[in-house]
Amino acid sequence: MTRRTVSRRQFAAVLGTAVGVGLAGCGGTTGNNSTNATNGTVGTVEEMTEGDEETEGSPTETPEPPETTDDPAAAVEEGNAVVRIAHLSPDAPNVDVSVGGAEILTDVAYGTVSDYYVLEPSTYAVAVAPTGEDDAVFEQDVEFTSGAFTVGALGELAEQRQSFAVEAFEDRVEAPDAETAAVRVVHASPDAPAVSVAVQGGDTLVEEVAFGEASDYVEVPAGDYTLDIAVAGGGGDAGTETAGGDETGTETGNETDGGTDTGTAAETVAPGTVVASADVSLPGASVASAFATGYVSPDGEAADAPFEVLTTVDATASEDETGTAEGTETGTESGTEAGTESGTESGTEAGTEAA
Repeated sequence: MTRRTVSRRQFAAVLGTAVGVGLAGCGGTTGNNSTNATNGTVGTVEEMTEGDEETEGSPTETPEPPETTDDPAAAVEEGNAVVRIAHLSPDAPNVDVSVGGAEILTDVAYGTVSDYYVLEPSTYAVAVAPTGEDDAVFEQDVEFTSGAFTVGALGELAEQRQSFAVEAFEDRVEAPDAETAAVRVVHASPDAPAVSVAVQGGDTLVEEVAFGEASDYVEVPAGDYTLDIAVAGGGGDAGTETAGGDETGTETGNETDGGTDTGTAAETVAPGTVVASADVSLPGASVASAFATGYVSPDGEAADAPFEVLTTVDATASEDETGTAEGTETGTESGTEAGTESGTESGTEAGTEAA
């Protein structure tokens, strides 16, 4: 398979079409058989024309860029939208991104997942330009609703394995308890078939997730894990029955996106075969996403991007939930009450705990 080079003009054409489809129509429904992959849950998208810039009421001054937040749950609770950008297309160039006329990201490279940006629910002009270029290759109006979202660029501009697309995934930002972590898998590897994810030597966390999908969040005890990513469908001795592997691979490829290349890649790997492993650290009271990216077999593909798992922390518990504020409240109430009713020793113990 030869590697195809994509020009900036081709990038502009593909990006404009893909983003328009991927973000159109923000609703509560989900797509791709996943509760976290939205069928355009970000908002209503309307392509801008040249005349739009001169319409009455257009801003005359460059607006301030939106602020980032490390507490997306609080921002959502206040009724805001929190949005982050993920560049997961291995053969797409670096880009600059602006929202509402304010540049928020520059020189965004493949494999980058941004911080969350806080937006008031409204309609914003979203523009994307190749880094170093003045003219945007994509510019559309997007209506953002209250909630947390990852907007990811997936697939390939060369379309050797998967078509380029922009998908919006609904994120969980409510943290679990202090002893628990929540994690999901986002499949963005163009040549990988549907996969399962399991703790090495332990339980299966995700039974099957196909390209362009996000699994449900799964809660696990906090700790360090090695995750095995395997071809989905492996219930028995992986690789023993070649015919069974070929049949399952073909079906997986067809169900993923109907692409011939994807089906062929799946046929070469038997169900249950581990294609990659990744070490992840999942602290307590945290929510994480594991993005499966790159190529399982990068030789001859559209970009030299080996398979890897990018792990991001989507949210953690605030201090009010886990530490300072809770301790202060508990110490004040229990310390005062215990000190009055039970004596100095109990009051001292409660105060020590609060400290």
